[in-house]
Amino acid sequence: MELNYLVYFRTVAKTQHISQAAQQLHITQPALSRAISRLEETVGTPLFERGPNSIRLNHAGRLFLRRVEQILSEYDDAIREASDNSGVETGSVKLVAPTLELVSGFLRQYLPQHPRMQVFHQLAGHDTTVQELETHGADFALCPEPEGAPRLQWQPLFREDYCLMVSAHHPLAQRRTVELAELQQERFIFNHGSSDFTQQTRDFCCRAGFEPQVAFMGDETAFAQELVVENLGVMLVPVSHQDLRQNPLLRYYQAGLRFLPLTDRDCSRTIGLAQLKNGYLSRTAAATPSALTDYYRALSDLPGLEFLA
Repeated sequence: MELNYLVYFRTVAKTQHISQAAQQLHITQPALSRAISRLEETVGTPLFERGPNSIRLNHAGRLFLRRVEQILSEYDDAIREASDNSGVETGSVKLVAPTLELVSGFLRQYLPQHPRMQVFHQLAGHDTTVQELETHGADFALCPEPEGAPRLQWQPLFREDYCLMVSAHHPLAQRRTVELAELQQERFIFNHGSSDFTQQTRDFCCRAGFEPQVAFMGDETAFAQELVVENLGVMLVPVSHQDLRQNPLLRYYQAGLRFLPLTDRDCSRTIGLAQLKNGYLSRTAAATPSALTDYYRALSDLPGLEFLA
């Protein structure tokens, strides 16, 4: 069995579309179809359910994919380990995080200290994070604990509370604290519309007895903060968001914003580092966790942020 056939199989399994898979693999559609048929002949059973315009894994195919992922991961590790130990330093690390804010402060500090370093970052939710780590699409993820992923290991890094960000002209701006139940009539700004954190902050409101009214939902932090400054809505943000190290946009908006601690319990998130168990890491990538740990340790002076590593 050719190794390429396993790569072809995985691509078709992920795309569930022969023509899309062929485009990704840069081969013709008939050649890909023949390769999949030969693979099924070798295995001795069909691996896909085929419809007029669809192709998807059957039960045998799902079991086979699990093994194929492991085989290809080992193959990738072998290549990277051989390259690294031959003295070839890639100088790169691949990092996944659900929001850019989780890594932006670290990168602003880290990259000037390592001018030859290459960092590749990808925004990803839970499912994509697990897939990227298990298939070597990423070395690490800075994220909440990934559930249902036994092939990954996760080390908690820090826990931080959420607070309320309002305009300096908002009626609550002069308050020292606020309770979520007081915000039932407010319009909310969500700056991570495609992130799992948006659902988490909505859950905070639901636990307080109301569904938040949405004024804006997107993935642009600068625009979201402008809306708050202009008193067009309020935001629930982690406490680190009020620190220049994590949020340099405050240089422009700080005079127009106020941050109010929440009196509600358990409005917090825990972030850690996830990686593949026993996965091979280049020397460059292996040095990254300690640098991330040092960075977040330095943030532990913020009220409401507890360093856990």
